[in-house]
Amino acid sequence: MCAESQKSFALGVQWIAVRLLGTIPAPILFGSLIDVSCELWQDTCKEQGACLFYDNQLMSTNVLILACVLKSLSCIFFFLPGCCTVLRRFRRECRKHHQGRQLRPCRIKSQRNHPN
Repeated sequence: MCAESQKSFALGVQWIAVRLLGTIPAPILFGSLIDVSCELWQDTCKEQGACLFYDNQLMSTNVLILACVLKSLSCIFFFLPGCCTVLRRFRRECRKHHQGRQLRPCRIKSQRNHPN
Protein backbone atom coordinates (compact mmCIF):
# COMPACT_ATOMS: atom_id res chain seq x y z
CA MET A 1 0.00 0.00 0.00
CA CYS A 2 1.29 3.46 -0.87
CA ALA A 3 0.53 5.02 2.52
CA GLU A 4 2.49 2.36 4.40
CA SER A 5 5.60 2.81 2.27
CA GLN A 6 5.67 6.57 2.93
CA LYS A 7 5.05 6.35 6.67
CA SER A 8 8.70 6.82 7.63
CA PHE A 9 9.03 9.76 5.23
CA ALA A 10 5.92 11.38 6.74
CA LEU A 11 7.27 10.91 10.25
CA GLY A 12 10.56 12.50 9.17
CA VAL A 13 8.77 15.51 7.71
CA GLN A 14 6.65 15.80 10.87
CA TRP A 15 9.72 15.82 13.11
CA ILE A 16 11.43 18.44 10.94
CA ALA A 17 8.37 20.67 11.31
CA VAL A 18 8.26 20.08 15.08
CA ARG A 19 11.96 20.86 15.43
CA LEU A 20 11.70 24.02 13.31
CA LEU A 21 8.62 25.35 15.08
CA GLY A 22 9.78 24.27 18.53
CA THR A 23 13.45 25.16 18.59
CA ILE A 24 13.84 28.28 16.46
CA PRO A 25 11.09 30.69 17.63
CA ALA A 26 11.22 29.88 21.37
CA PRO A 27 14.73 31.23 22.11
CA ILE A 28 14.00 34.34 20.06
CA LEU A 29 10.73 35.00 21.92
CA PHE A 30 12.12 34.37 25.39
CA GLY A 31 15.31 36.34 24.60
CA SER A 32 13.26 39.34 23.56
CA LEU A 33 11.20 39.03 26.76
CA ILE A 34 14.40 39.07 28.78
CA ASP A 35 15.69 42.10 26.84
CA VAL A 36 12.41 43.99 27.37
CA SER A 37 12.63 43.52 31.14
CA CYS A 38 16.18 44.88 31.36
CA GLU A 39 16.50 48.07 33.44
CA LEU A 40 20.23 48.77 33.14
CA TRP A 41 22.48 47.87 30.19
CA GLN A 42 26.27 47.69 30.31
CA ASP A 43 27.83 50.07 27.78
CA THR A 44 31.23 49.05 26.38
CA CYS A 45 32.95 50.97 23.59
CA LYS A 46 29.74 52.69 22.47
CA GLU A 47 28.00 49.32 22.09
CA GLN A 48 25.24 47.84 24.14
CA GLY A 49 26.58 45.03 26.31
CA ALA A 50 24.96 42.64 28.74
CA CYS A 51 22.08 43.50 30.99
CA LEU A 52 23.14 44.39 34.52
CA PHE A 53 19.74 44.70 36.23
CA TYR A 54 16.36 43.13 35.42
CA ASP A 55 12.85 44.05 36.51
CA ASN A 56 11.83 40.67 37.92
CA GLN A 57 8.14 41.56 38.19
CA LEU A 58 7.96 42.62 34.52
CA MET A 59 9.90 39.53 33.41
CA SER A 60 7.65 37.13 35.34
CA THR A 61 4.52 38.85 34.00
CA ASN A 62 5.77 38.70 30.41
CA VAL A 63 6.79 35.04 30.68
CA LEU A 64 3.40 34.14 32.20
CA ILE A 65 1.52 35.96 29.43
CA LEU A 66 3.63 34.30 26.71
CA ALA A 67 3.16 30.87 28.28
CA CYS A 68 -0.63 31.35 28.52
CA VAL A 69 -0.87 32.54 24.91
CA LEU A 70 1.21 29.63 23.61
CA LYS A 71 -0.73 27.10 25.72
CA SER A 72 -4.03 28.52 24.43
CA LEU A 73 -2.83 28.25 20.84
CA SER A 74 -1.71 24.66 21.39
CA CYS A 75 -5.12 23.76 22.87
CA ILE A 76 -6.90 25.34 19.90
CA PHE A 77 -4.73 23.44 17.42
CA PHE A 78 -5.22 20.23 19.41
CA PHE A 79 -9.03 20.36 19.48
CA LEU A 80 -9.61 21.94 16.04
CA PRO A 81 -9.19 18.70 14.02
CA GLY A 82 -11.63 16.86 16.29
CA CYS A 83 -14.24 19.59 15.95
CA CYS A 84 -13.82 19.63 12.16
CA THR A 85 -14.22 15.85 12.05
CA VAL A 86 -17.43 15.95 14.10
CA LEU A 87 -18.82 18.74 11.93
CA ARG A 88 -17.93 16.87 8.73
CA ARG A 89 -19.60 13.69 10.06
CA PHE A 90 -22.71 15.68 11.03
CA ARG A 91 -22.97 17.18 7.54
CA ARG A 92 -22.54 13.76 5.93
CA GLU A 93 -25.32 12.30 8.10
CA CYS A 94 -27.58 15.25 7.25
CA ARG A 95 -27.04 14.73 3.53
CA LYS A 96 -27.70 11.03 3.88
CA HIS A 97 -30.86 11.72 5.90
CA HIS A 98 -32.29 14.24 3.44
CA GLN A 99 -31.14 12.49 0.26
CA GLY A 100 -31.34 15.61 -1.89
CA ARG A 101 -34.59 17.01 -0.45
CA GLN A 102 -34.64 20.64 0.67
CA LEU A 103 -36.06 20.48 4.17
CA ARG A 104 -35.48 22.28 7.43
CA PRO A 105 -32.01 21.91 9.01
CA CYS A 106 -31.24 18.40 10.15
CA ARG A 107 -30.90 17.54 13.83
CA ILE A 108 -29.30 14.17 14.32
CA LYS A 109 -30.43 12.48 17.53
CA SER A 110 -27.83 10.94 19.77
CA GLN A 111 -27.14 7.22 19.69
CA ARG A 112 -28.62 6.81 23.18
CA ASN A 113 -32.11 7.61 21.89
CA HIS A 114 -32.00 4.82 19.28
CA PRO A 115 -32.22 1.19 20.40
CA ASN A 116 -30.01 0.05 17.45
